[in-house]
Amino acid sequence: LRYSTEVLSRPDEITDPDAFVVLDQEPRPVDISLLTKDLPTEHPLFAGFETTKAVLRILIDKEGYPSRFLVKKASSNPLVTEKLLVNLRELRFTPAMLNGEVVYAWVTIPIDICIKR
Repeated sequence: LRYSTEVLSRPDEITDPDAFVVLDQEPRPVDISLLTKDLPTEHPLFAGFETTKAVLRILIDKEGYPSRFLVKKASSNPLVTEKLLVNLRELRFTPAMLNGEVVYAWVTIPIDICIKR
């Protein structure tokens, strides 16, 4: 399945977040550390910490803001997943480009995080 530039210009037409789209420039997070802000993270070798994973699928609008999201894999700790979703609203991305035009695009962000138990 491929989307045209016209379709990627209208988010209501992007129905399959798992569709593969070849972009000239993919969206990139401006400051990915905002996603784990206020989480009690630490190096996994320290006692009293556990590693948890999550995978988020985010629709980035033409201005670089997350406009929709899916939790593809929730963290084993529901509070971590909740905090990630709150922090997601603060993330900004460089916009996606296709054929010289700014378009909407889905991105996947896998998160491996070590948190205090």
